[in-house]
Amino acid sequence: MGFHVKDLPDLTFTGTSTVSNAIGNLEDCEGLMVYWSSSTGTTMTFQVSPDATSTATFGILQSGGADVTITAAESVVVSPIPFRQLRLLATAASTGSLFRVSGQIKI
Repeated sequence: MGFHVKDLPDLTFTGTSTVSNAIGNLEDCEGLMVYWSSSTGTTMTFQVSPDATSTATFGILQSGGADVTITAAESVVVSPIPFRQLRLLATAASTGSLFRVSGQIKI
């Protein structure tokens, strides 16, 4: 059995929102990589949900007791994936910010 990297929908912010869109259908992913090439100083915190479609059941993702965050010009890898949705929470309005997301799946 091998692995394949697939592109997932981008995470983006619209208007003056501090919360990105959510991406789901992560059940077949072994791991995720989120890449942000921006030069802004805003910090983003990962939020996850155990529900496939709910918009109300998000909590902050932690690893080793610390919040998982991403800042400009970073890539973050999350593995394993025991959740069904992922979104980002910004410390300030982040209109136009674009985050590329890819997932590793078994084939």
